[in-house]
Amino acid sequence: MSTIDLSELLKLSEAERIQLAQDLWDSIPAESDALALSEEQIAELDRRLAEHEADPASAISWEEARARLHERFGTPDPLTVIRAAAPEDAPVLARLRYEFRRELGEVVEAESAFVERCTAWMAERLGPAGAWRCWVAEREGEIVGTAWVQWIEKIPNPVDEAEHHAYITNCYVRPAARGGGIGSGLLEAALAWCRDEGVDAVILWPSARSRSLYLRHGFAARDALLELRPAALKPSA
Repeated sequence: MSTIDLSELLKLSEAERIQLAQDLWDSIPAESDALALSEEQIAELDRRLAEHEADPASAISWEEARARLHERFGTPDPLTVIRAAAPEDAPVLARLRYEFRRELGEVVEAESAFVERCTAWMAERLGPAGAWRCWVAEREGEIVGTAWVQWIEKIPNPVDEAEHHAYITNCYVRPAARGGGIGSGLLEAALAWCRDEGVDAVILWPSARSRSLYLRHGFAARDALLELRPAALKPSA
């Protein structure tokens, strides 16, 4: 048996460690008789079976149980593929953007006009030389979620400090696909890219609903960051 360096495995993200455990479990042949159950395990299985037979309505389907597990541990289900977006995804991403902003407040632009304008904007910025990156979640060939990152240059400095920030925005999962860990999967993909690029800081403005998601991934409010909305300023007397 080869030796595995546990310290290297612990460097993986939480989502990657969960996926590794799942892959290891799936690698065990279903017909294997090598894993004999102990008397205690058999007794526990008999107890649970008796509980189910006494109250069948209390059971939940495997699909629901799987969704709960992925929501709790922040990993997308196996039916979801997370990948980098390409310019040809722009029309779908523009519609997702419209859906996202419509949930947050009253829109003032016709959907068709906005989607056309936003599609052109996104297609241009998803090119290889752009400062934007985007990841999408696909389920059965349909894009159901997205997350965007802007690469922000800093002024060069002579100290040991990275010279770029990253701005995460437009993290959105369609309502029907929520609760299965897709948002966490998209965020982890964006953060993995930020780590690989060695950015100095990752910033974002959370909604009330998404705040707990970001806190679970290590984000925190910082006293050193200030915000000003110039449009709200009153002219000085």
